[in-house]
Amino acid sequence: MTGSRHVRASQAGIFTTMLPISACVVGWLLGEQTNSIQWIALGLSLFAVVLVTKK
Repeated sequence: MTGSRHVRASQAGIFTTMLPISACVVGWLLGEQTNSIQWIALGLSLFAVVLVTKK
């Protein structure tokens, strides 16, 4: 748990949000089937990351 001393909570939150996004993209690249609900969720997650990181 020494990483929590070096990384701010806001940065850790963004990283945590990006994990399912990257997993979805990698799965899609490897041939996993995705439906429209999953793409909508992916888009909303990316939109949230953009909103939070925008200064």
